[in-house]
Order: sequence, then structure tokens, then C-alpha cells
Amino acid sequence: MTPFSEIKSTLLVFTANWSDTCVNTYSMWVKLANRFSTPKVQVIEVDTARHESIARFFGVNHKDGNQLPSLVLLEDNKEYLRFPPYDYDKGTLPTTLNFKEKELI
Repeated sequence: MTPFSEIKSTLLVFTANWSDTCVNTYSMWVKLANRFSTPKVQVIEVDTARHESIARFFGVNHKDGNQLPSLVLLEDNKEYLRFPPYDYDKGTLPTTLNFKEKELI
């Protein structure tokens, strides 16, 4: 087991510049990145139009604006948490309508 002090976390924020929700929440991602980024915590935006293979790898439907933005938290390069949550039974992500900074933190 890795001691908590050694865990490295990465928050992947999957976005697309054609998605109104992504454009409208962009400043929130920048604010979160500035607030929480440390040598052990990285916040990385993944433009799904430019990095389709990464979106597919993480099961993010990069052509469905209702599923963007999607957040995937990795702890030591393993998926730890996802928002919106991934439905493993259906193999899909639910539609997310509201991203509020307070709830995400």
C-alpha cells in the first residue's frame, strides 16, 4: 500500500471547444487548477477534439456535448473517481446539466 503522502493525483478535465457547457465552465477549471495544483496534484484539460483516443480510452463520449465536460480523478495513474459517474452496467456516462464549483470541490 502506498503511503498517502506519496500518492500523486491527476484530475483530467475532458472538454470540447464546441460545447457551450465547456466554454461556460472554462474559468471554473482554471480557478480549480490554480487553487489545487501542487507537485503531487495536477489538473490537465483534455481537448476531446484533439485527443479523441484519450477520450475513448477513458470512455468519454467526445461527440456528445451532454457528457462534456467530464472529470476523471486518477490516483497513482489509476482511476479513482469520475464525474459524471460511469455506469459500468450500461457502459455509459449519464447526462450532466449543472457543474457547480462548490459541489465539485
